[in-house]
Amino acid sequence: MPVTNELPDPAPVRPVPRWVAPTFAVLAILLIPWSIYLATTLPHVAAIHDRTAWVGFDTGLVIMLGLTAFLAWRGIARVALAATATATMLVVDAWFDVFTSRHGSELVQALLLSIIELSLAAVCLWIALHAHPDPR
Repeated sequence: MPVTNELPDPAPVRPVPRWVAPTFAVLAILLIPWSIYLATTLPHVAAIHDRTAWVGFDTGLVIMLGLTAFLAWRGIARVALAATATATMLVVDAWFDVFTSRHGSELVQALLLSIIELSLAAVCLWIALHAHPDPR
């Protein structure tokens, strides 16, 4: 019987934990009604394109959350790039939500939402830093 030094193929390595795909898919889906709510309730006061800017940005965020979910589900290591872009968008969103809100309850709401957004951005950066490279 011949002796070989070949090792068996290692088990496939997923670039991120299994919870990433469903979590980010749910977040993307939950952001859709929020975007619709903004589209129907934001006033037309400050500038003509305020509503378009906010809803457009949130639509981009839905796309990036969905892309992160898709790449994680498919086990593609480039999920790190999508997670980094999503983190950046979340930080920008939190920044503008806080600094464009009025005082009082609007500012409190923006600060509370920014805690959620910044926490999710931290999760995205964790994903980006811990995504395993594709072994192929």
